[in-house]
Amino acid sequence: MAPRPMAPRPMAPRPMAPRPRAQRPKAQRRGASNPGILVRIAAVASSLALAASGASAQITAYFGIPYTDKLPSDPTYAESVFDIFYPDGGCPAYPGCPSPLRPVAVALRGGNSNSLYSGAEQVSPIGFQLLQKGFVVVVPAMHVIDMPAGESWIHTTKDAARVVQFLRHYATTLNVDPHRVFVQGHSAGGVHSLFLAYNVDFQDPSSPDPVARESSRPDFVVPWGAPSEFACLDPAGVGGLAAPSWASLYLFGVDDFTLVSLQTKIELSPKTWLLSPALYGRVYTPPAAMVYDLGHQHPCGQIADVHDGKFGPILLEALTRYCTLYGDPGPCSESILLNGTGDLEGAISLLVAWMAEKARV
Repeated sequence: MAPRPMAPRPMAPRPMAPRPRAQRPKAQRRGASNPGILVRIAAVASSLALAASGASAQITAYFGIPYTDKLPSDPTYAESVFDIFYPDGGCPAYPGCPSPLRPVAVALRGGNSNSLYSGAEQVSPIGFQLLQKGFVVVVPAMHVIDMPAGESWIHTTKDAARVVQFLRHYATTLNVDPHRVFVQGHSAGGVHSLFLAYNVDFQDPSSPDPVARESSRPDFVVPWGAPSEFACLDPAGVGGLAAPSWASLYLFGVDDFTLVSLQTKIELSPKTWLLSPALYGRVYTPPAAMVYDLGHQHPCGQIADVHDGKFGPILLEALTRYCTLYGDPGPCSESILLNGTGDLEGAISLLVAWMAEKARV
């Protein structure tokens, strides 16, 4: 089986004194201004100004911004670009642009494929509402793993981390606030977002690459329908339907859940990451808006759907336990569990309202 991402060693939790959010690790340089980035935007991206559906606000979109040093001739170049959307009045730091630094939401795709945007009209309903609230929205393409070869999804997570680091390093140029970075993802995108929130920070202060010196830890995290405890998935169909083999292949590199040990499932679960701050060197735990299908829940051990609503209460319980064990009440008092069953528009409105409150817009 291929090496899997960041498997922790079991250890007893140690109480940690609460740390103020101001002490979250930061790079020596934050929000560097680089006119070269503006040149790259002008060279590789097109700009649109389109009205949002049912709204008068204008959206300006730039497509295909590279966030790595890959050349266009690289076969994986298309996996290392993002699209960036600015709200009415928002723009990069072009001469004469009066836009202030704005909160930024990074929307991570689910699944294992990239679907590039062809126009601002393809922004998700969440994205449109965030733009109306004054957010900048970033939609990255990321690495597509070789599932038949058992390639680890951590390679995709590293791309997501790089996007956060890139936005922080070039915050002044892109007119985004490096201290109001939200990462939102559905399904697999939710797992990537939880990794960035609770597992290791990819920051490397000694790197010759200034982007890599930035923290990849988001300020806020928004998992939607993401599995939070892999041991709850049903490998044998005890609950009437076995978890699909593709899910095992994606998560563990083998297409049969019965071949994955219980310990491995526990070690690789977001719940474990959340409860192991010392193991991952985590001194800041982002508040979360967790959106799950709470109307469809199955008992742990009988879950076949990786989007099962039960994963929401499991994650909330783990967060509550973390706050108690480590004397860090902030993430619990600022987090929320939302029901994504039925009234999707209502859930999106509540989510966007939470994000706007945290971003102070």
